[in-house]
Amino acid sequence: MSAQFQLYEGFDTPGTYANDIDITTQSPSGGIGDWVGDWSSVQAGVGGEFKSVSASMNYTDTSGNILQTTNGSLQRTGGATTTINRALDQSLYTSSVPQNGGTSWFSLIVDVDNTGPSTRFDFNVGDGQNRGPGFVLDSNGVLSARINNAGFDNTTTLSDGVYFLLGRTTFSISTNPTLDLWINPILDESELGAASLTVTGGSFGASETDQVTLRTRNGSIAHVDEIRVANTFDGVVTVIPEPAYSVVALTLITIGGMLIMRRKRN
Repeated sequence: MSAQFQLYEGFDTPGTYANDIDITTQSPSGGIGDWVGDWSSVQAGVGGEFKSVSASMNYTDTSGNILQTTNGSLQRTGGATTTINRALDQSLYTSSVPQNGGTSWFSLIVDVDNTGPSTRFDFNVGDGQNRGPGFVLDSNGVLSARINNAGFDNTTTLSDGVYFLLGRTTFSISTNPTLDLWINPILDESELGAASLTVTGGSFGASETDQVTLRTRNGSIAHVDEIRVANTFDGVVTVIPEPAYSVVALTLITIGGMLIMRRKRN
């Protein structure tokens, strides 16, 4: 059985992070799981810092399931091209995601705004050369699934709004990996249905994965939250549980008992 690998970063602000401060200047970084080290700047663009902010984003699917979130998010409001990344435990990831038939999942919330300085950024779970499964969101709202800077699928355009993106990469030793990307899916694996985007291409192996990367382009904005990476669906989708039946039942019993006592007193 493969080991369990999981990353979570909810950009807890104020709390772990300070409000409106460059995240790469704050140590230690927050989140939980198999991270290694802090968020760091790979390409520092003037005025293009990714800042932790107190505004948070949320997601509820069409069935009423609510994604569990924390306060805060990560935002960039313009400036020169900027790239940040955060290392993960490469050894554990490799043992958790077999090269032949292994699957890796990621999820995050993104806010798309195509007015003024538009949303434009790349996200990937890969290596230091910006390779690996992820996506590109361009200044026209076109969302592209991507592996290893190849295999683009430019078939979906997003209008302004908040979106929950869910990705699943399936690795193989005989063919290139396949990335399935869902947009605003049901938060239940059995009800996922067909992916919104599917792409196969780009020679990239699970063993090459060692970081999560965010990159923005010159003059663009970005607003993201709730980054999760894991080798299972449940590791990237945490739903707020409904009240347990026992609690509801206990409440009804208590109310019934109070009514009986009231009748006896009368």
